[in-house]
Order: sequence, then structure tokens, then C-alpha cells
Amino acid sequence: MFPEGDIVRGKETFVELGCTECHHVSGIGDLPRYEIEANKVIVLGGEVRTTKTYGDLITAIIHPSESVTAIAGGRTDADPGMPDVNDTMTVQQMLDLVTFLSPQYVKLEPLYEEYYMP
Repeated sequence: MFPEGDIVRGKETFVELGCTECHHVSGIGDLPRYEIEANKVIVLGGEVRTTKTYGDLITAIIHPSESVTAIAGGRTDADPGMPDVNDTMTVQQMLDLVTFLSPQYVKLEPLYEEYYMP
């Protein structure tokens, strides 16, 4: 288990590292927004069918190509487009960033009633 980060510092880190240049966070309207093509904006958080685990978020930050490869159906030539922040981001910043992003995801419940047979 990782040490706990700080949500406020995580939000600050999100801005400082330039994440807002391509990412919007669902439900957080007070982050800077840049004018980019709508199809290039990646929205983080919001309602999802499967939640992002702490480990998923860390992997997406330090190895963005892994996430893009999964989205691109296993293609390894897909460009993540995300700059490598591993040389500039501290471990504390990473923990703070994940602590900020993690609660932004809301897992949707199934749209069907579960069938139970004793």
C-alpha cells in the first residue's frame, strides 16, 4: 500500500504539470481549460462501468502508453501523446495526483436486477 496523498496538493500538481492542457476532470469546473480540438480532450473521472484502481491510475500516469495500448486494442504503435513527467514529478506529487483523481470516478451500478438462485 502506498502512503496517502493530499487532494488539494494533487489538484495543484494537476495544474502545475500541465495536465489541464489535454485533460478535463469531470465535475471539477475551476481548472484551467485550454483551447484544443474536442476529439483530443481526455476527460478523467465521472461515471464509469469499471473503476480505476489506485494502481491503474499510477500506471496511467507513469506509463501512459500502457493505457493507450489497452484502449487501442493491443496496438503497440499507438502514441499516448502525453509527455513523460517521470523525470520532473516527485513521488509525493504522484501520490497527491492519484489521491485527487481517484474519488472523481463514480462506479455505475448494473442496469439489471441480479438473479439469485438459492
